[in-house]
Amino acid sequence: MAQHLERAQRNRLQNAMQAVDYLQRRLVHPAQQLQRQTQQLGQLQQRLQRALAYRRQQQQWQWQSLAQRLRATGSDFARLRDQQANLAQRLTKAMRAAQAQRLGRVDNLAQHLILLDPQRVLARGYSLVQDASGGVVSDANQLEIGAELKVTFAKGWARAEVKEKGRE
Repeated sequence: MAQHLERAQRNRLQNAMQAVDYLQRRLVHPAQQLQRQTQQLGQLQQRLQRALAYRRQQQQWQWQSLAQRLRATGSDFARLRDQQANLAQRLTKAMRAAQAQRLGRVDNLAQHLILLDPQRVLARGYSLVQDASGGVVSDANQLEIGAELKVTFAKGWARAEVKEKGRE
């Protein structure tokens, strides 16, 4: 019965360590995430600028065609040219507003990433404790007396040995 309990406890500990390892591999550093989002914003900005240039070119061709037809019929070309200029201004304004909104969202996301930065957590006085195999220790029951640990602080790290453990 004791062996069965010990084996079950060992299996449970191994499963928990595997889960922590899996989650640790999935963890993306905030700087990488911010860089990826910045790249995405740059790509979106380029696409928006190309689309705007393409749309302006299409509009220009369309207005030129209309202008020729209007000249042929004697219509009020100056009024249509002013309307085209007005539409171009509105399109430019809409593009800038959309770009500003996306930049605001990226700034907001960047602030969230900064708050989640592990270095900031360590700077507040917390530390990261790892066992000899590099696994993160979150419970004193994971440790044995005499076990060697690595403790990472905001600035530097230290090796430590478990002399005593307790539960609070």
